[in-house]
This record gives sequence, structure tokens and C-alpha cells, in this order.
Amino acid sequence: MKNSLLALTLITSFFALTSNSLLACDIHGHSGFMPKNNFKIYVDDKAAGGITEVQFNRVMDKMTALYSSVVAKSGRKFVIERRWSDPTVNAFAEQNTPGVDTIHMFGGLARHPETTEDAMALVACHELGHHLGGAPRKSDPSTGSLIWAANEGQADYWGTMKCLRHYFEGDDNVAIVNKL
Repeated sequence: MKNSLLALTLITSFFALTSNSLLACDIHGHSGFMPKNNFKIYVDDKAAGGITEVQFNRVMDKMTALYSSVVAKSGRKFVIERRWSDPTVNAFAEQNTPGVDTIHMFGGLARHPETTEDAMALVACHELGHHLGGAPRKSDPSTGSLIWAANEGQADYWGTMKCLRHYFEGDDNVAIVNKL
């Protein structure tokens, strides 16, 4: 887990230094885990590193198994849009379909040289944290009213303290972890 946090820190530091934007997920999917950027890492880039498609899918399968029933308790459906072939180096959450909590996970981020399976799980946890993290929530810039998405700090908190712990501890500890 220490390696995951180190990898995530390196990734976020890299993008913070190479972008003028703040690290923030946009409620409309225009930006995501990383600031909006033009970085692309294509499937056929053999020098890229990162994780394989099998590893990517293993992380997404585990997230789906652990959290579909948790989201279903609120009467919603959990969907992970697995975009392995998409070279985008990012991820984001949205609620554009009624009754569906969606996170979009891109292959470009998975192929980043600093990305490990643990780092990919942490990004997925952060994005899910926008759906399940609770207050404080983001506000709509045009109206100032609160919306569905937990703010960045809350998504980070929930993603690390609840989701990632659950991810590493497994199904047996979900009740304990979600009460913390």
C-alpha cells in the first residue's frame, strides 16, 4: 500500500507541475482526477509501462464486486466505464444517467509509467468517493447550489479511509470499514 501511495503522489506531482490547472474533477466530465490535459498514452506504446489490460480489468472487477451492492442500497446502479483503448491520462465521475453512478477509467492513465494496480485502485476509489463520500459537496458554479458530487477533499478522504482500506481488506471487513 505504501508503494501505491508513493506512485499516486508521483503521478499527481507530475501533472501538478506540468499543468496550470488545479487538481479537480469537473461535475460534467470535462476534467477528472488529473487536470484537463493533452497527455495521451496509446495502447501500442510499448515503452509506456504502467499496468496491463489484464491488471486494469482485475482492479475494475474488484471495485465492481466490492461496491455494486453498496451503491445498490441507495437505489442506484454502479457502472465503471472501462476505456482501456482510450489514450486519455485521466479518470472522472458523473451522474448523467438517472439512477446510475458512473466512473470513467481510461487506459492512458493505466499505461502511465508510474501507475501500479494499487494506484489504479486508489484513482477508482477517489472517483467513487464523489458518489459515496458525502458532505461537503461541490456546488454548481452557475447557481451556487449543492450537487450530488462530494468535493475533492471529501473524495480523497473517503477514497483512502473507506474505499481503499475495503479494497485491500476485502469483503469480510466492509461493515467495519464503512462505519469508520
